[in-house]
Amino acid sequence: MELFCLTHKAFPEYSLLHKLGQTAVMWHIMTGAPVETEETLKETFDTILGIASPWDIVVVMNAIRAYKGSQVTALMQKENPGCNKDNFLRPLFYSPKNISIEAMRVFNKRVAFLNPNVLFPDEVQRVPFILLKIATGVMRLLAPQNPWWQFNVFINRVQKRLAITALKRLLYERRVKEISKTLKTS
Repeated sequence: MELFCLTHKAFPEYSLLHKLGQTAVMWHIMTGAPVETEETLKETFDTILGIASPWDIVVVMNAIRAYKGSQVTALMQKENPGCNKDNFLRPLFYSPKNISIEAMRVFNKRVAFLNPNVLFPDEVQRVPFILLKIATGVMRLLAPQNPWWQFNVFINRVQKRLAITALKRLLYERRVKEISKTLKTS
């Protein structure tokens, strides 16, 4: 399997190869750039999900980690000189001015409920070990050439069809509403 990086200018050319079934792709999106807004998030997901196959996986990072010496860290220190307490256990993340990290997480999570191929590394899918072993065996027998992430997409599709995703979304939206009420009253 060949790995390569695409810029947004290459998407139309890639899209043709993808539609012909020549490639399987794991997309990585990092949200939280300094100029990020809800509109730019929507544009990003509309673009990627318009090109990505339903069996591709779209991995979404909810914030930009600010490593010491990076341009993002320099920008953060310029805006707030006291924000240099980065360490391995408590990393710093850049928070854009126009949308909070939590608002991005809520937006991104809502996109994931609608699209079974969207995955967040900070929310590892909880699948029993025995089910993983069985699914791995089935995939080796029936589709040995397919990438491993398609199992995650498959599980998410099954959950969506069985209305498990709808139940998860209902519980998530209730939790978001309760947190919003708590924040407004405090």
